[in-house]
Amino acid sequence: MRGTHDIAQYITASATLPNACEHSFNITGAKNFVEIGMDLDGSPMYEKTFFFVEVADTKQNLSVSRLVEAFAEKENTRSITFVESRQKTGSMANNILGVRGKDGKDDKSEIYGYRSGYEVASADIIDNALENGKFKGVISTSALEIGIDIEGLNVCIIADMPHDKNSYQQRIGRVGRYNCGKSYVIIVKDNNSLPSKLLFEEFGCDIDKVLPNYEPALYLEDPTIQNVQALTHVGDHDYCEYKQWKDCIKRHQTFAGKELFPQSFGELCEKVLNGQTPREYDEIAVCVDNPQRAYTLRHFGKQFTIEAVKGEEEFIPKGEHISREQIVTEGYPQAIRFTYKNGEQIREEIHRVLNAEYKITAKKNKERYTTSSLHRGYVIPNFDESQRFGSMEFGDCVAFNLKLQEHQTVYGYNKKVFDKSEYNQYDDPYFLPTLKTTGTVIIHPAFNEKSVNVSNIADIMFETFLRLRAFDRSDISHKGGRLYSDYEHENLHVGDRFVVLYDTNELNITKKLLDEQLLKELMGYIKKYLDIIVATVCPNMNDATRQALISLCDSVLNHDAKTDFVSVGSKKTIKAGSVVLYRQPNGEEGEDNGVECIYFGEGNIEGTCNLCILKDGVMKSLLNISLECIEATSETIFE
Repeated sequence: MRGTHDIAQYITASATLPNACEHSFNITGAKNFVEIGMDLDGSPMYEKTFFFVEVADTKQNLSVSRLVEAFAEKENTRSITFVESRQKTGSMANNILGVRGKDGKDDKSEIYGYRSGYEVASADIIDNALENGKFKGVISTSALEIGIDIEGLNVCIIADMPHDKNSYQQRIGRVGRYNCGKSYVIIVKDNNSLPSKLLFEEFGCDIDKVLPNYEPALYLEDPTIQNVQALTHVGDHDYCEYKQWKDCIKRHQTFAGKELFPQSFGELCEKVLNGQTPREYDEIAVCVDNPQRAYTLRHFGKQFTIEAVKGEEEFIPKGEHISREQIVTEGYPQAIRFTYKNGEQIREEIHRVLNAEYKITAKKNKERYTTSSLHRGYVIPNFDESQRFGSMEFGDCVAFNLKLQEHQTVYGYNKKVFDKSEYNQYDDPYFLPTLKTTGTVIIHPAFNEKSVNVSNIADIMFETFLRLRAFDRSDISHKGGRLYSDYEHENLHVGDRFVVLYDTNELNITKKLLDEQLLKELMGYIKKYLDIIVATVCPNMNDATRQALISLCDSVLNHDAKTDFVSVGSKKTIKAGSVVLYRQPNGEEGEDNGVECIYFGEGNIEGTCNLCILKDGVMKSLLNISLECIEATSETIFE
């Protein structure tokens, strides 16, 4: 378009996106978008009747399966049931008497499980059945909630509540299309789901009060994405923007009063042009067209291929893949998976997991039992100054956004036959590949009290975060842990407990927790609905853990935030007269939380500075203070 000088006209489309015009401007730079809203929607609308249903706690999956089967027996009725788990699609379909070919049922009784990742042949058979109406029900993950129209659907069963309003609207929008007449939406209460219990018990079945809107995001500030884009614009592999880069930035840095490119991106490109490439940029550049080899960009992580053990090729589907995270739930040794082979549902048993080859071997299983993994994991935060992206203090509570490593181990599995469970432990635990990512670590003295279970606190913070901000549940993980090293500069010691929410990709979504307003909102939500949250998420929480959680909430709610207390030892020059925080290593000068000082310039010794503090009403000079003892505050000005 630049070469022809033509004016581009953009058409963007979304059924549920809030602030669609603003987001369209953000991704295109074109203004004056006109929104065609619901008032101008001419598509056919049919009546929907909503039912909110409670079932017995221990029989929820079986009850939903029977409900799907009952609708399959009715004429002119086709249902779609939404669940959150990939394996749940298969296990629920397996519970239904109308599964393909069973009990002599004809094709009109077919009920399929649907998810991503099926072999091509099976996916084609299922897609053809859905497209041509040769089915009576489908049990699906979110794979069928967007972009696929299935004619004849008139019953939607929501067995697992989605985590945002957009997904909910998409799911109920699958029914009542074309000329199907009346349609029905059935929402089933799940006592193990926080949004479901809140919906039924606190908010009178008002969806708007339970599910947040999905907020579109571009992640333009994300350093990994910036490094990948810099490679395209001014990097080693494509010089298409080289000559025009500075002019392009000058003309497009702002448009219609809005900054399009983050300033940090322009600075990065300047560094690349001047040969001052950052280490992260070089690591990505070495990977050429596969940047995920250096950093786990969203959904681009290495996939494990599932292959048949020797002699089982005719039973195991070809071409199925699962991610690293899915190994814990369905790809560990001796795990039972439900999948399809040539359109027929089968049970396959995982035999071995080969990390070095990114390969998993499997064989057919004919026994009627299910499995669940026994796994443990731990997180090692990196408090090094260069690996921290921000920090915040609320009284005794400290939060850091930083780089970290996750180590995960599967040490066994539970084998469940009907209502009986059998514990099985591996002789040698299976270790997943280490995940290097970013996260937000929260530390509070109350966590170190006797009997406090920080994993429970992490569970509650994660579930509450989901209630306030919409994101893909698989994009974030969480844990409670202990420190394995001393960090004297931060006054942290071996054994100190912490809570961490961290990304399973490189988008650093968890940095949102350093937003003071959001963190206060989160803690306020926990306190307000503490009883129902604890009863749902951690029903066995002890009193010590509950009190530690309340102490954390009180620290955040009762104090204003102090932000970005970071060491300035390797930073650029501080402007004289700025306020800094001084922490003396031996603790003799000032309090534990440091002393605010005025910065008066560099000292006579390299790596030092001169400060002045007010003590007992008298100004006191501090000469040749190591820069490693100085931290920037929100009032620090850099030259």
